[in-house]
Amino acid sequence: MRWSISKGIFWPAVGMSLILILAGNGFHEARPADEDLWPPRGALHRGDLPRMGSEVALRAGCDGVPVYGFGYTYIYGLSPDFAPGARLQADNAATMRKIVPKKSWQIRSNRIGATPPRMPRTARSDFQPFLGIYLIDGDPETNWACRGQNQGDAEPAWARVDLAKETQVDAIVIVPRDDNQGMPRHLTVRVSRDAWHWETVYDNPNQEVPKKAQPVNVSFTRRPVKQVWVVGQNLRKTEWALHTFSIAEVKVLDEKGENVALVSRGAGVTVSSFESFIASQRETHRALWPAHYDLGVKWIRINYAGSVLNWRMVEREKGVYEIDPEADAAITEAVKNGCQMIFGLGFTNWLYTPEGRQDRKAEKQWFQTNELSVGLPGPNPEMLEGFKKFAQFMVNRYKDRVDHFEIMSEQSGGYAGWGSVLPEHRAEVYTRWVKEVSPIIRKAHPEAKVVLGSLSGLGPRREVGLDWLKACFEFGIAPHIDVIGWHGYYGAAPEDGSWKGFINDVREAKEMARSYGFKGEYMHTEWSLWAPYPGHSSEPPTFPHRLRTEIVKAKHLARFAIMNLAQDVTFFWNETWADGHVDLDVGLFRNAFSSSPMSESQPQPAYYALRTLCTTFEEARPAPVAVEFSNREKKLECWTFELPGGDKLFSVSLPDTGADQSPDYPTEMSFPGSNFKTAVGIDVLNGTEQDLIVSQNDSGSVLRGMLIKDYPLVIRLSKR
Repeated sequence: MRWSISKGIFWPAVGMSLILILAGNGFHEARPADEDLWPPRGALHRGDLPRMGSEVALRAGCDGVPVYGFGYTYIYGLSPDFAPGARLQADNAATMRKIVPKKSWQIRSNRIGATPPRMPRTARSDFQPFLGIYLIDGDPETNWACRGQNQGDAEPAWARVDLAKETQVDAIVIVPRDDNQGMPRHLTVRVSRDAWHWETVYDNPNQEVPKKAQPVNVSFTRRPVKQVWVVGQNLRKTEWALHTFSIAEVKVLDEKGENVALVSRGAGVTVSSFESFIASQRETHRALWPAHYDLGVKWIRINYAGSVLNWRMVEREKGVYEIDPEADAAITEAVKNGCQMIFGLGFTNWLYTPEGRQDRKAEKQWFQTNELSVGLPGPNPEMLEGFKKFAQFMVNRYKDRVDHFEIMSEQSGGYAGWGSVLPEHRAEVYTRWVKEVSPIIRKAHPEAKVVLGSLSGLGPRREVGLDWLKACFEFGIAPHIDVIGWHGYYGAAPEDGSWKGFINDVREAKEMARSYGFKGEYMHTEWSLWAPYPGHSSEPPTFPHRLRTEIVKAKHLARFAIMNLAQDVTFFWNETWADGHVDLDVGLFRNAFSSSPMSESQPQPAYYALRTLCTTFEEARPAPVAVEFSNREKKLECWTFELPGGDKLFSVSLPDTGADQSPDYPTEMSFPGSNFKTAVGIDVLNGTEQDLIVSQNDSGSVLRGMLIKDYPLVIRLSKR
């Protein structure tokens, strides 16, 4: 298929059946009425598709705009109209234009990043503890678990076992987990000979939790069976994934009492879904990894707990280091596409403990994939020496692609093996590790920046944030780190104390760091909020913050991200996607019905809002801009920036908690002492821009009739 060229720009929508009409030997371009606005400069065209990766393809079009398939996730080329008809300035008839989002390689720099759940990986490195195969492996220490649900009756979960041949059966045994978790309140067992006509042989809407993990024995009159369908409804809560159907085995007994539901007997199994937790599904990682470039983020933070490039995964045999080739290729691709990596060095390794290995049962039944990285005995001298060798290997391996190396993560809160170190000694021990490891990093890569393992909080949790950071400074960590990172403020909303206190917390952290001689950078390496559908079965959820709608999630994301940028803090959304352990809806993608082998996700409004921010704040740095408002009923949320060449960016929004329908707050905006000739208003939610009407008075430039929303209106001011 050939792509037509118009004025030197590849036609972005060629090849889509909804946009082009095939006639004769060529294509006729279907153009919008206003041809001057099309094709939009910078739009993704076929020449860019190879850069996005093999999982990305042109799939459809809507209103003349391409829709790209990232695997089976479909992303609109521009921002959808989330607030149709929204106005920026009263009596302004200028055209409202859609912003064409830039890709990461087209953006020179910004201070926006993302933390993906984990990384693309080969099947050999894909640890998944809850697959359907564990139902027919004959091992009671392995379990299947469906994807967790926020409500027990949101959707049924099921497993179907197909026998190799039709067999006379008079009993089916459901073997529970030995911790007695995961049995549904309503359990149904059906059998069939043709996978078409099903007989119910067991249906208990009041299924009790088996005492002492005793099996559920389903006996019935002997009959020929080829398929068995086990259905769970009204799922109970578990300790590890909210409402989940999880069992160890499905036994199907023939007339000899032998279990024929074994893979060794030719049986097969299909499940409705499986729980992959924070490691997510390998297929999703492969498909959605290029979404980072579509978003336009310039930073990707990788290798916190559960990654295939963690120490325990790289060194599985003492002294032998093996890098997953697919993860390695993903790093190379991201760097070539304009992203910088924050590369985590973590965590601990069972090879360097007295036991020398992980307990087999614990590994098979581990509640969360990441626990294999973090639930280990605490640091010890042998562990430190092993970690230093691992760090040296990894820095040498990636010094041509990575400039930022983070030592551990959330160690201040006892995460990643540090729970075995008493809290009162944790800062001292961690500082000693950094003093040992940072010289290794700098010797191997003199230009590298050493990132403090991200704090488990900042101001709201001082004991693992500001107070813990001060303790590290007291032990002399300042000369050994170049970046201070933190997590926290998850789910914060404008009415929360954490949101309101964020600026003071950052200011205190910077003042403290400077007092100890630190002159480096600051990064908010994890932040998210959530809008799960359905909502949680209990309030508050795991984190004590209110749940939001998808639109409000997008609005608050935009506001909090800009607040970070205004403090000269690099902002990371966590996580880019999350198709496992979905109870908090931390991703930028909507999780709908569960499915197997891959639970498909589609972009939320938050995805498009963040994408617009990445383009809008290219090369923006905090800078003062004087402004006055004629309407002083509310104290507006305002942040100011400067662009190369002298243009200014001014972000303003209402201070209130967002709503699906935003009010218009009218005000005149005066810029005393300025002489701006032009102004462009940017609607962050809709991804649109409009030339604003600028007037002058005796004191400076004026924007009259501005309509402020509960999400950021960004104004680009220029003297040209």
